[in-house]
Amino acid sequence: MFSNTPAEGREPITCDQHDYLEIACTYRIPISIETMDGEELVFTPRDTKITRDKVEWLLGLRYPDRTDVKVRTDSIASIKALKPNRHFDMVVFKLR
Repeated sequence: MFSNTPAEGREPITCDQHDYLEIACTYRIPISIETMDGEELVFTPRDTKITRDKVEWLLGLRYPDRTDVKVRTDSIASIKALKPNRHFDMVVFKLR
């Protein structure tokens, strides 16, 4: 889980990239996320949230232990769908 401190030098994701996160949430597509720091997270996204300080988060659940996952969207390097779907396979947000 990431801290709530500002991500220095990181740009917000684009509207197109945000759409892929919303699709993953809507259809409960399990995903693997690689962060800009090289961390890999595997979970099912549930929602996005913007805090008062204008930081956007992707929220989800890890299985099978059902632990909460919270990822800053500006820290995402790529997402990969872990279940076949008609919307996306892999999307690169930023090059590391």
